[in-house]
Amino acid sequence: MLRPLHCVRLSCIPQVIYSRVPDTLKVSIDAFAEERGTTLSATIAELLERGLTSASNEASVKKMTQSLEVARAKEADLGSRLKSAETELQVVKTLGERAEQKIGRCPECQCDISGIDVLAKFKCPSQGHSLVSLIFPPTPQLSQRDTMLLLGALGAVLGIALIAGRS
Repeated sequence: MLRPLHCVRLSCIPQVIYSRVPDTLKVSIDAFAEERGTTLSATIAELLERGLTSASNEASVKKMTQSLEVARAKEADLGSRLKSAETELQVVKTLGERAEQKIGRCPECQCDISGIDVLAKFKCPSQGHSLVSLIFPPTPQLSQRDTMLLLGALGAVLGIALIAGRS
């Protein structure tokens, strides 16, 4: 018994599309069909289906491409920030290493003192004597010239540490 035409799945019934194409496209399609071992009709149907799928996904692909570009820009920015932070960390490490070096003696007990003792702790490591007077003398023990030289030397040390950290 034959079923009415409207009950048959139309997607299973092959349809004919007549179309003229440039010779170069026809040659390419023939070569593609030969490589795959399929008929010209099957190859054209597959290529059309692929093209329609690609066309329908085009908006999605554009959105994903834009998201990828944004992510790459963020990655580049984060990479730049990381490099900057690593450089700053190296400067701080270098400064820390230099600050640990012996720079003189405690005026009271004559123990060795470092830059950290003078600039950060303000105490000698041995007896805990105050070293604030080495930077800010309570009475003008240092001349204005000597104070300027000391501040200049501290600036030079910090500048050298900064430059060494950037290279």
